[in-house]
Parts: sequence; structure tokens; C-alpha cells
Amino acid sequence: MAIARYRIDIDQYLQSLLGDTTIQQVVEEVKQETAAAPVSNIEQVVIEYTDGTRYEGGVIGNEWAGFGRCFFSNGNYYEGEVDHDVLHGVGTLIYANGDKARK
Repeated sequence: MAIARYRIDIDQYLQSLLGDTTIQQVVEEVKQETAAAPVSNIEQVVIEYTDGTRYEGGVIGNEWAGFGRCFFSNGNYYEGEVDHDVLHGVGTLIYANGDKARK
């Protein structure tokens, strides 16, 4: 099976997508839209589960979101990014014995 390779001029390709709009104009529009958007709709909560786990941090709706701390009943805890009820992104798992695992 052959793989086709194409050489393109990136400036010409972008110009074909953008028309008369420049890259700088697109960047400025994105900056303005981002600045106008609400910073966050994350609510800060403390949730205690029946298995002894406790979560302190952000939620959107009923799901963990943003940054949080999760204390497990075995003495371990996690501190870092969470998303959709999952320990996700940059964070540190601290074991009950003090050892740390970072990701």
C-alpha cells in the first residue's frame, strides 16, 4: 500500500481557509472571545462517600471538575486535576506512608 505524500505551502493553505482574514486577526478574535467568556462555573464542594472517601474540590453539575483533593479510606490521597469524576491531568498521589507519585 502506497502512502501519498503532499508538499504544501502552509501560508497558501491558511490563506485559502481564512480568505482575507489574517492569522493575527484570528488570534485577536480568540483572545476577545476568551476574555469575554465566564472564567468558570465550577462550584467548590466537600463530598463524603459511604466508603470513607472524601472529595474536596470543584464540581460542575454532579461531576468532579478542575482541581480537587480526594482522600481515600486507606490513608492515601490525591491532589491535582480532576475531570468527569476521574483523577485526570497533573496531580500527585500521596500514599499513607508518605511516598509520592506524580503525573
